[in-house]
Amino acid sequence: MKYSTSKGLAILLALILLSGCASKPAPKAVIIQSEDSSKEEQLRLDTAGKAFSQALKELNEKEFEKARDILTSLARQYPEYAGIYANLGIAQMNLNEDEEAQKSFQAALEHKENFPQVYNQLGLLHRQHGRFKEAEVVYKKAIELDPEYADAHRNLGILYDLYLMDLTNALQHYVKYKELANPAEKDPIHKWIIDLTNRTNPVR
Repeated sequence: MKYSTSKGLAILLALILLSGCASKPAPKAVIIQSEDSSKEEQLRLDTAGKAFSQALKELNEKEFEKARDILTSLARQYPEYAGIYANLGIAQMNLNEDEEAQKSFQAALEHKENFPQVYNQLGLLHRQHGRFKEAEVVYKKAIELDPEYADAHRNLGILYDLYLMDLTNALQHYVKYKELANPAEKDPIHKWIIDLTNRTNPVR
């Protein structure tokens, strides 16, 4: 059976972007920013930055309830920051709080419309609940915003392959994922590509 990016991996992938750049491997709490340079304001932001870093650590260690609680508190204090809501949605998703996760992802997009990783997470949610066309739309949006977003190509390929039965498009996105991600030999994507190639171009 083929799977999308697992929830655990999805956390790591989303956190990378939340630190400011999808190509950098280490998440950093840089979304807590202010033009107010007063000592009192800076102290407040430093404290919030530490809390955000702790939330990322809890997510990385799969301590989802702890992460959710920290991020919920931060969202109340800093409701304008998309990264807080995006990470909160990931924590909620891993706690099977899907309705709340969707609200958090939507809140993230209200503050940062061009956020491909959040669209990818919404795709996972839609697919899990059988909303395949909605999943297709948001996966495509993620790719439109970042054509080199490998995991969105993989997830869209899986959606086409297993749920929408569009083998041609599935193969296209699997191949694109392989080109972008250069996956290890043990990654099942290699077998999936061979399988779909044979099914879409049968030997006569």
